[in-house]
Amino acid sequence: FFSLLSLVAVAQYSAAQVVVDATTSSSATLLGPGNSNLTFAHTTAGTNRLLLVGVSINIANSPTSGVAGVTYGGTPLNFVGAHNDAGGTRRVEMWSLLAPAIGTNVNVVVGVNVPATQFEGVVAGATTFTGVDQTVPLGTFVSADGAAGACAGIATGCSAVDVPSVINGMILDTLATGGTQTVTVANPQVGQWSVRSSNTANPGVRGSGSTRSGAPSVPISEIFSATSNWSLGAVSINPSTADIGVTTSVSAVPLGQNSTYNITVTNSGLSAANNVVLTDTLAAGLTFVSATPSAGTTCAGTGPITCTLPTSFASGATATVS
Repeated sequence: FFSLLSLVAVAQYSAAQVVVDATTSSSATLLGPGNSNLTFAHTTAGTNRLLLVGVSINIANSPTSGVAGVTYGGTPLNFVGAHNDAGGTRRVEMWSLLAPAIGTNVNVVVGVNVPATQFEGVVAGATTFTGVDQTVPLGTFVSADGAAGACAGIATGCSAVDVPSVINGMILDTLATGGTQTVTVANPQVGQWSVRSSNTANPGVRGSGSTRSGAPSVPISEIFSATSNWSLGAVSINPSTADIGVTTSVSAVPLGQNSTYNITVTNSGLSAANNVVLTDTLAAGLTFVSATPSAGTTCAGTGPITCTLPTSFASGATATVS
Protein backbone atom coordinates (compact mmCIF):
# COMPACT_ATOMS: atom_id res chain seq x y z
CA PHE A 1 0.00 0.00 0.00
CA PHE A 2 2.88 2.35 0.78
CA SER A 3 5.85 2.08 -1.56
CA LEU A 4 7.58 5.44 -1.07
CA LEU A 5 6.92 8.77 0.52
CA SER A 6 9.91 10.70 -0.80
CA LEU A 7 9.58 14.17 0.70
CA VAL A 8 7.07 16.32 2.49
CA ALA A 9 8.10 19.97 2.96
CA VAL A 10 6.23 22.65 4.86
CA ALA A 11 7.57 26.19 5.32
CA GLN A 12 6.32 28.58 7.97
CA TYR A 13 7.38 32.24 8.01
CA SER A 14 7.10 33.99 11.35
CA ALA A 15 7.80 37.67 10.89
CA ALA A 16 5.80 38.69 13.95
CA GLN A 17 3.47 41.62 14.41
CA VAL A 18 4.21 43.59 17.56
CA VAL A 19 1.09 43.65 19.75
CA VAL A 20 0.19 45.02 23.19
CA ASP A 21 0.01 42.36 25.90
CA ALA A 22 -1.00 44.45 28.94
CA THR A 23 -0.86 47.99 30.32
CA THR A 24 -1.05 49.29 33.90
CA SER A 25 -0.41 52.74 35.37
CA SER A 26 -0.35 54.77 38.56
CA SER A 27 0.37 58.26 39.90
CA ALA A 28 1.62 60.07 43.01
CA THR A 29 2.64 63.46 44.32
CA LEU A 30 6.16 63.05 45.71
CA LEU A 31 7.96 65.33 48.16
CA GLY A 32 11.69 66.05 48.04
CA PRO A 33 14.48 66.34 48.80
CA GLY A 34 15.76 62.87 47.87
CA ASN A 35 14.39 59.74 46.26
CA SER A 36 10.80 58.52 46.52
CA ASN A 37 9.14 55.52 44.89
CA LEU A 38 5.98 55.09 42.84
CA THR A 39 5.02 51.39 42.97
CA PHE A 40 2.26 49.56 41.08
CA ALA A 41 1.49 46.00 39.94
CA HIS A 42 1.85 44.78 36.36
CA THR A 43 1.06 41.46 34.65
CA THR A 44 3.19 40.05 31.82
CA ALA A 45 2.57 37.10 29.46
CA GLY A 46 3.20 36.05 25.86
CA THR A 47 6.33 35.39 23.81
CA ASN A 48 9.19 37.54 22.51
CA ARG A 49 8.38 40.14 25.15
CA LEU A 50 9.43 43.73 25.81
CA LEU A 51 8.41 45.91 28.77
CA LEU A 52 8.38 49.70 28.34
CA VAL A 53 7.74 52.11 31.21
CA GLY A 54 6.91 55.76 30.48
CA VAL A 55 7.21 58.37 33.25
CA SER A 56 5.73 61.90 33.23
CA ILE A 57 6.83 64.49 35.81
CA ASN A 58 5.85 68.07 36.56
CA ILE A 59 9.30 69.58 37.23
CA ALA A 60 8.19 73.23 37.59
CA ASN A 61 9.06 73.34 41.32
CA SER A 62 12.36 71.45 40.94
CA PRO A 63 13.62 71.53 37.32
CA THR A 64 16.42 68.98 37.85
CA SER A 65 14.05 66.26 39.06
CA GLY A 66 14.20 62.96 37.20
CA VAL A 67 13.94 59.19 37.41
CA ALA A 68 16.65 57.55 39.48
CA GLY A 69 15.81 54.04 38.24
CA VAL A 70 13.00 51.61 37.38
CA THR A 71 12.68 47.94 38.35
CA TYR A 72 10.25 45.15 37.45
CA GLY A 73 10.14 42.41 40.08
CA GLY A 74 13.50 43.67 41.30
CA THR A 75 15.12 43.54 37.82
CA PRO A 76 16.48 46.94 36.68
CA LEU A 77 15.19 48.46 33.44
CA ASN A 78 17.43 50.23 30.91
CA PHE A 79 17.17 53.93 30.17
CA VAL A 80 15.74 54.66 26.70
CA GLY A 81 15.48 58.45 26.61
CA ALA A 82 14.21 61.62 28.33
CA HIS A 83 13.07 65.11 27.37
CA ASN A 84 12.26 68.38 29.18
CA ASP A 85 10.13 71.12 27.67
CA ALA A 86 11.87 74.42 26.94
CA GLY A 87 10.15 76.10 29.88
CA GLY A 88 11.52 73.59 32.38
CA THR A 89 8.06 72.48 33.58
CA ARG A 90 7.41 69.02 32.09
CA ARG A 91 9.64 65.96 31.76
CA VAL A 92 9.13 62.54 30.17
CA GLU A 93 11.34 59.47 30.46
CA MET A 94 11.14 55.99 28.91
CA TRP A 95 12.75 52.80 30.25
CA SER A 96 12.83 49.24 28.83
CA LEU A 97 13.34 45.61 29.82
CA LEU A 98 13.86 42.89 27.20
CA ALA A 99 12.21 39.51 27.91
CA PRO A 100 10.68 40.42 31.30
CA ALA A 101 9.71 37.45 33.42
CA ILE A 102 6.14 36.20 32.99
CA GLY A 103 4.15 36.97 36.11
CA THR A 104 0.91 38.28 37.61
CA ASN A 105 0.82 41.45 39.72
CA VAL A 106 4.59 41.94 39.65
CA ASN A 107 5.70 45.25 41.17
CA VAL A 108 7.00 48.00 38.92
CA VAL A 109 8.97 50.44 41.09
CA VAL A 110 9.78 53.90 39.70
CA GLY A 111 12.33 55.78 41.79
CA VAL A 112 12.17 59.57 41.37
CA ASN A 113 14.75 62.04 42.65
CA VAL A 114 13.43 65.48 43.66
CA PRO A 115 16.45 67.56 44.76
CA ALA A 116 14.47 70.43 46.33
CA THR A 117 12.01 70.46 49.23
CA GLN A 118 9.09 70.59 46.81
CA PHE A 119 6.12 68.52 45.69
CA GLU A 120 6.22 67.09 42.16
CA GLY A 121 3.44 65.23 40.39
CA VAL A 122 4.45 61.90 38.80
CA VAL A 123 2.59 59.48 36.48
CA ALA A 124 4.00 56.16 35.25
CA GLY A 125 2.61 53.62 32.79
CA ALA A 126 3.93 50.14 31.98
CA THR A 127 3.14 48.29 28.75
CA THR A 128 4.30 44.80 27.77
CA PHE A 129 4.58 44.03 24.05
CA THR A 130 4.86 40.63 22.36
CA GLY A 131 6.26 39.65 18.96
CA VAL A 132 9.30 41.89 19.58
CA ASP A 133 12.76 41.38 18.07
CA GLN A 134 14.93 39.99 20.86
CA THR A 135 18.19 41.23 19.30
CA VAL A 136 17.39 44.84 18.33
CA PRO A 137 14.06 45.57 20.04
CA LEU A 138 13.95 49.37 19.77
CA GLY A 139 14.45 52.15 17.28
CA THR A 140 15.69 55.63 18.14
CA PHE A 141 14.03 57.68 20.91
CA VAL A 142 12.54 60.90 19.51
CA SER A 143 11.00 63.83 21.39
CA ALA A 144 9.34 67.23 21.10
CA ASP A 145 7.85 69.90 23.35
CA GLY A 146 5.72 73.01 23.18
CA ALA A 147 4.58 76.03 25.16
CA ALA A 148 1.06 76.81 26.25
CA GLY A 149 -0.07 78.02 22.85
CA ALA A 150 -2.88 76.92 20.59
CA CYS A 151 -2.15 74.49 17.77
CA ALA A 152 -2.78 75.40 14.15
CA GLY A 153 -6.44 74.71 13.45
CA ILE A 154 -7.11 73.53 17.02
CA ALA A 155 -8.55 75.92 19.61
CA THR A 156 -6.95 74.04 22.51
CA GLY A 157 -3.45 72.68 23.00
CA CYS A 158 -1.92 69.68 21.31
CA SER A 159 1.32 67.71 21.06
CA ALA A 160 2.93 66.15 17.99
CA VAL A 161 6.05 64.29 16.85
CA ASP A 162 6.97 62.15 13.81
CA VAL A 163 8.47 58.76 14.66
CA PRO A 164 10.56 56.58 12.29
CA SER A 165 9.30 53.00 12.46
CA VAL A 166 8.88 49.79 10.44
CA ILE A 167 6.09 47.65 9.01
CA ASN A 168 4.72 45.21 11.64
CA GLY A 169 6.34 47.31 14.36
CA MET A 170 4.63 49.56 16.87
CA ILE A 171 5.22 52.94 18.51
CA LEU A 172 4.73 53.89 22.16
CA ASP A 173 4.75 57.51 23.24
CA THR A 174 4.76 59.17 26.67
CA LEU A 175 3.32 62.65 27.27
CA ALA A 176 3.59 65.06 30.21
CA THR A 177 1.29 68.09 30.38
CA GLY A 178 -0.64 70.09 32.99
CA GLY A 179 -2.59 68.28 35.68
CA THR A 180 -5.76 70.21 34.83
CA GLN A 181 -5.84 68.79 31.30
CA THR A 182 -7.73 65.93 29.76
CA VAL A 183 -6.03 64.27 26.78
CA THR A 184 -7.59 62.55 23.76
CA VAL A 185 -6.12 60.64 20.83
CA ALA A 186 -7.71 59.83 17.50
CA ASN A 187 -7.76 56.56 15.52
CA PRO A 188 -5.60 54.78 14.52
CA GLN A 189 -3.66 55.87 17.61
CA VAL A 190 -4.73 53.90 20.71
CA GLY A 191 -4.57 55.26 24.26
CA GLN A 192 -2.81 52.95 26.74
CA TRP A 193 -3.00 55.08 29.88
CA SER A 194 -4.09 58.61 30.81
CA VAL A 195 -3.71 59.51 34.49
CA ARG A 196 -3.13 62.69 36.46
CA SER A 197 -1.40 63.04 39.80
CA SER A 198 -3.79 65.81 40.84
CA ASN A 199 -6.23 68.25 39.26
CA THR A 200 -3.86 71.20 39.56
CA ALA A 201 -1.67 73.06 37.08
CA ASN A 202 1.22 72.76 39.56
CA PRO A 203 2.45 70.43 40.96
CA GLY A 204 -0.04 68.18 39.18
CA VAL A 205 0.78 66.43 35.92
CA ARG A 206 -1.29 64.65 33.30
CA GLY A 207 0.68 61.68 32.02
CA SER A 208 -0.47 59.58 29.10
CA GLY A 209 0.82 56.88 26.78
CA SER A 210 -0.47 55.70 23.42
CA THR A 211 0.43 53.27 20.66
CA ARG A 212 0.20 53.22 16.89
CA SER A 213 1.16 50.62 14.30
CA GLY A 214 4.51 51.07 12.62
CA ALA A 215 5.34 52.46 9.17
CA PRO A 216 8.41 54.25 7.74
CA SER A 217 7.28 57.53 9.34
CA VAL A 218 4.38 57.79 11.77
CA PRO A 219 2.79 60.97 13.20
CA ILE A 220 1.92 60.77 16.89
CA SER A 221 -0.27 63.46 18.49
CA GLU A 222 -2.59 64.26 21.38
CA ILE A 223 -5.23 66.97 21.88
CA PHE A 224 -5.62 68.75 25.25
CA SER A 225 -8.74 70.22 26.78
CA ALA A 226 -6.95 73.61 27.06
CA THR A 227 -3.54 75.13 26.33
CA SER A 228 -0.62 73.83 28.39
CA ASN A 229 3.14 73.31 28.30
CA TRP A 230 3.98 69.77 27.22
CA SER A 231 6.83 67.34 26.67
CA LEU A 232 6.55 64.21 24.51
CA GLY A 233 8.83 61.22 23.92
CA ALA A 234 8.32 58.20 21.67
CA VAL A 235 10.13 55.10 20.45
CA SER A 236 9.51 52.47 17.78
CA ILE A 237 9.39 48.76 18.71
CA ASN A 238 10.82 46.33 16.16
CA PRO A 239 9.03 43.07 15.22
CA SER A 240 10.69 39.71 15.48
CA THR A 241 12.09 38.59 12.13
CA ALA A 242 12.63 34.94 12.88
CA ASP A 243 12.00 32.76 9.80
CA ILE A 244 11.05 29.26 10.95
CA GLY A 245 11.16 26.60 8.24
CA VAL A 246 10.13 22.94 8.68
CA THR A 247 11.05 20.05 6.38
CA THR A 248 10.00 16.43 6.81
CA SER A 249 11.47 13.48 4.93
CA VAL A 250 10.99 9.72 5.06
CA SER A 251 12.39 6.81 3.08
CA ALA A 252 10.38 3.72 2.14
CA VAL A 253 7.27 3.02 4.26
CA PRO A 254 6.68 -0.74 3.94
CA LEU A 255 3.34 -2.06 5.16
CA GLY A 256 3.48 -3.47 8.70
CA GLN A 257 7.07 -2.38 9.41
CA ASN A 258 8.67 0.55 11.19
CA SER A 259 9.91 3.56 9.28
CA THR A 260 11.69 6.72 10.42
CA TYR A 261 10.53 10.24 9.67
CA ASN A 262 13.19 12.95 9.95
CA ILE A 263 11.92 16.43 10.78
CA THR A 264 14.25 19.45 10.62
CA VAL A 265 13.40 22.90 11.99
CA THR A 266 15.61 25.85 10.92
CA ASN A 267 15.58 29.53 11.86
CA SER A 268 16.71 31.33 8.70
CA GLY A 269 15.74 34.78 9.97
CA LEU A 270 17.81 37.56 11.47
CA SER A 271 16.28 37.29 14.95
CA ALA A 272 16.24 34.63 17.60
CA ALA A 273 12.86 32.99 18.26
CA ASN A 274 11.53 32.04 21.68
CA ASN A 275 9.03 29.34 22.65
CA VAL A 276 9.09 27.57 19.28
CA VAL A 277 6.84 24.48 19.33
CA LEU A 278 6.70 21.79 16.63
CA THR A 279 3.46 19.81 16.35
CA ASP A 280 3.33 16.69 14.16
CA THR A 281 0.06 14.85 13.53
CA LEU A 282 0.40 11.27 12.29
CA ALA A 283 -1.40 10.29 9.13
CA ALA A 284 -4.21 7.74 9.35
CA GLY A 285 -2.94 4.17 9.52
CA LEU A 286 0.36 5.06 11.26
CA THR A 287 1.14 4.17 14.88
CA PHE A 288 3.64 6.12 16.97
CA VAL A 289 6.66 4.12 18.23
CA SER A 290 9.20 6.63 19.57
CA ALA A 291 10.70 10.10 19.08
CA THR A 292 14.36 11.09 19.31
CA PRO A 293 14.94 14.86 19.44
CA SER A 294 18.26 16.67 19.10
CA ALA A 295 19.93 18.21 22.15
CA GLY A 296 17.85 20.85 23.90
CA THR A 297 14.57 19.73 22.30
CA THR A 298 11.94 17.79 24.25
CA CYS A 299 8.96 15.85 22.85
CA ALA A 300 5.73 14.56 24.36
CA GLY A 301 2.54 12.88 23.15
CA THR A 302 1.83 10.13 20.64
CA GLY A 303 -0.33 11.81 18.01
CA PRO A 304 -0.07 14.69 17.77
CA ILE A 305 3.54 14.73 18.92
CA THR A 306 4.53 18.10 20.43
CA CYS A 307 8.19 19.11 20.61
CA THR A 308 9.50 22.22 22.39
CA LEU A 309 12.66 23.68 20.87
CA PRO A 310 15.42 25.44 22.81
CA THR A 311 14.85 29.04 23.92
CA SER A 312 16.29 31.13 22.55
CA PHE A 313 16.28 29.43 19.12
CA ALA A 314 19.03 31.51 17.56
CA SER A 315 19.34 32.83 14.02
CA GLY A 316 20.82 29.99 11.92
CA ALA A 317 19.97 27.34 14.52
CA THR A 318 18.75 23.87 13.48
CA ALA A 319 16.87 21.27 15.51
CA THR A 320 15.92 17.75 14.45
CA VAL A 321 13.38 15.16 15.56
CA SER A 322 13.48 11.56 14.31
